[in-house]
Amino acid sequence: MPLQLSTKSAPKLFQEFTDTYTLSEEGFAKILGEILHFSIELFIENGIFSQEKFDQNIINDLIERALRKYPDPLPNRSKIISEAQNLLNNFFKNREMVEEIRELLLKAKNILIEPQAYFHEKQEILRPDILVISLKEVILIEIKLRASDYSEEQVTEYIRLQKNLFPNYPLRVYLLTIEPPALKEILREGKEEERYAEKLSHSTQLSLFG
Repeated sequence: MPLQLSTKSAPKLFQEFTDTYTLSEEGFAKILGEILHFSIELFIENGIFSQEKFDQNIINDLIERALRKYPDPLPNRSKIISEAQNLLNNFFKNREMVEEIRELLLKAKNILIEPQAYFHEKQEILRPDILVISLKEVILIEIKLRASDYSEEQVTEYIRLQKNLFPNYPLRVYLLTIEPPALKEILREGKEEERYAEKLSHSTQLSLFG
């Protein structure tokens, strides 16, 4: 069998802290990015996108649930929460973008959060962020903190994966960024490809959004 697919979200490893009380700037940015990433996944996985309004209680709940993936006490916890609240508030204020996300997700027959697929011949595990399976197409949504975190090489591998899993389904690929909030179409089969990646930095994928 060439590949195996798991629809269960892959567990995230707890961070190892060398300093009990403070985080380095790099460590803080890494965990903040992970918290935001987890929060957006929960927003999609739990069907919250179908709601018309997103108040502060919803945002706080998303962050608190994302924080459960980390050991307690978490260094700089209050600062991480404050930064995450600000960024998610700005994210959900972009009503046009949120509506675009809603329209994509409401088409779904199934939504897979971080499904894993293993290619035996290459000994390679791939884990795209969001797969939206509808009756007519497959939609891949990659979540990044910023556009500069985008990796065209990584997404090309994900596209190859979808072609193996769903060979008869046309594919659409979107990049969802949190800062600034934006949903950009990278690829839509059936028309000339629109590769926004050419306008973006081709910097290496940050491990916090792997």
